[in-house]
Amino acid sequence: MLMVPALTGLRIGEVLGLTWPVVDLKVGKLEVRLNLADTDKGQPLTLQPPKTNSSRRTVPLPPELTSELKIWKLKCPKSDLDFVFAREDGLPYHRKAASVTLDRAISTAEIKRLTPHGLRHTFASLLLADGVPVPEVSALLGHKNSYVTWKV
Repeated sequence: MLMVPALTGLRIGEVLGLTWPVVDLKVGKLEVRLNLADTDKGQPLTLQPPKTNSSRRTVPLPPELTSELKIWKLKCPKSDLDFVFAREDGLPYHRKAASVTLDRAISTAEIKRLTPHGLRHTFASLLLADGVPVPEVSALLGHKNSYVTWKV
C-alpha cells in the first residue's frame, strides 16, 4: 500500500480505489479510473471517478513494484469489488489506516515523519532531480497542467 504512491505518484485515494482489473502485471502498468473518497463526516467511503480528465491516466509500474504486486495478489484479502488493498472483511481501507501504517514503518525505521501524500511529492521530486521533463512528471501525477507541478 505504501510502495504504490512512492513508486507511481498516485494519490492515496487513487491507491485505495485500485481494483485488480485495472492493474496489468504482465505489461507493468495500471489505469487510474477510480478514487476512494471519504468525507470524514461519518459518511460511508465512496468510489468515484477522478475529478479531472487528466487524473484518469495510465501509469507505468517499476519492475520491483510489479514483482511485489504479483506476490500481494496471491495473498491479499478478497473483496466484492476486487480491491487491490482490502481489509480482511473485504471492505476498503480508510486513508487514516494508510497513515497509521506509514507511521509505524517510520517509527520502526527511526526516520523523519512522512505522510502518504509526502510519498507522492517525493516521487515527483526524485523524477525532477533525475532530469525527467516537468510535463512528463505532471502527466504521471495526473495534474491538470505543468504549472500545478511547478507550483507544488
